[in-house]
Amino acid sequence: MRKAIIIFLLVIFLPTVLFLIYQVDTLKENESVIESIYNNQLDAILFSINQYSEDAVSSWANKLNKIFNGQDQTGNENINSVISELPSVTLLVRF
Repeated sequence: MRKAIIIFLLVIFLPTVLFLIYQVDTLKENESVIESIYNNQLDAILFSINQYSEDAVSSWANKLNKIFNGQDQTGNENINSVISELPSVTLLVRF
């Protein structure tokens, strides 16, 4: 009877323990893959935001350079129109 119980427990518990170990290992691998995907997506998003902000600031700088370098002869009216188009420039000038 004791041998039958031991064999029964080994038949039930050994595969269960091995399957549990396998699942934990697979879970760790999946977590590392998900973390890698997350980091790659975060890098792509940050790169896109940096590109957009650099383009916006370059556009502001080009408009302001044209006014201050005299390439655009409309003077104060043009400065006021740029400031009205770009309220962020007004905030930067205030500080």
